[in-house]
Amino acid sequence: MVRESSERVDVRRSSMTLRVVRRLAAPLRSAGLRVLLLFSPRTCMGGLVLASLSADDLFDDFVAKVSLALDLIGLHAPRRLGQVQRELRWVILVAGSANHFLPGLRAHVVGAREIREASPEFLAVSLVHEATHARLERLGFRFKPEREWRIEALCVDEAASLAARLPGCEDLVRHTRDALRHCD
Repeated sequence: MVRESSERVDVRRSSMTLRVVRRLAAPLRSAGLRVLLLFSPRTCMGGLVLASLSADDLFDDFVAKVSLALDLIGLHAPRRLGQVQRELRWVILVAGSANHFLPGLRAHVVGAREIREASPEFLAVSLVHEATHARLERLGFRFKPEREWRIEALCVDEAASLAARLPGCEDLVRHTRDALRHCD
């Protein structure tokens, strides 16, 4: 019996230590990324800084696709364009496949694969989705496992709402809504 309770205390301590390390590591990761971003190719567009941490020669394609995506958002959902510009500071291109929000930098991270294969419409929907994450984070709704589904539901709903406004994007609306089913 004594041994079991001792093991439980060790598990709690290691869990608490892990949370503390993660909390302390986040600013260091952000600081390290900021240093990398200082020396990376970058440009400003529509109030966002576009930067590449990818070794691929995709920077021009990346800038062109983000430009088209911002134009689509501005044309079909100007309020959401304002949200993207307010809530995100960076759009960062990385090697491989990625599509997520980095709270410490207020950045949308996009993979080289998405730039090569995805349409500007998909990128527009993705920008709105990640800007919604940024807005919720700013309002104090931190991404925690117990809230994951509800937060994703809000972000997917915003993204699907934009996709529904884009002409000829019925498949994208379906794809966006299907992404929520995988969060269950």
